[in-house]
Amino acid sequence: MITWIEPLKGAIVLLMLAVMAAAIGMALQLRRHTGPLEEQLQTLHRTSMASEHLIPRLREVERRYISLIKHVDNVDTAEFSAGEIETLVILGSPWRVTAAVAQDWIRQAPGILISLGLLGTFAGLTVGLSQISAVLQTQDISSLVSRLGEIVQPMGVAFQTSLLGLTLSLSVLLFSQLTGTRSCLERTEALLS
Repeated sequence: MITWIEPLKGAIVLLMLAVMAAAIGMALQLRRHTGPLEEQLQTLHRTSMASEHLIPRLREVERRYISLIKHVDNVDTAEFSAGEIETLVILGSPWRVTAAVAQDWIRQAPGILISLGLLGTFAGLTVGLSQISAVLQTQDISSLVSRLGEIVQPMGVAFQTSLLGLTLSLSVLLFSQLTGTRSCLERTEALLS
């Protein structure tokens, strides 16, 4: 029964690393796309920059806003701004990932990492605890000691995956907090509206 615990640990660790890499990659892409918008919007709030000096993305937003205002009496600027920023495509083919989807993934990744760590914990404890009754029935002390080692190995896997899940979760949280990607959409939307 122990033979499958190490491959399971390897699979969980690979999955954890993939989740962390995806979250950090999306955070970098999100920052790369929203950073220039946020900087130019802050500049616009401080100065009276002419429309021709806007970056292309903001020029397109301005064009859509003017077109919209010509056809309706009232525009909810907060709603318009949220729609413009959240639908910003940060990853194209083969996946179309918008800024809102990326930020949602970045926020969910720490919980996914902790859950994967718990999966490894429960798998390791299940394997280890399922062998206790057979070990306790052993009369030979030397055999008992060696068989107790067989129980401890899967329990070690249990705590290793939990520790790794917590560590990677904290890494993603700290990275997204330090780069500002946990709240960059809200800041950019507020500046745009």
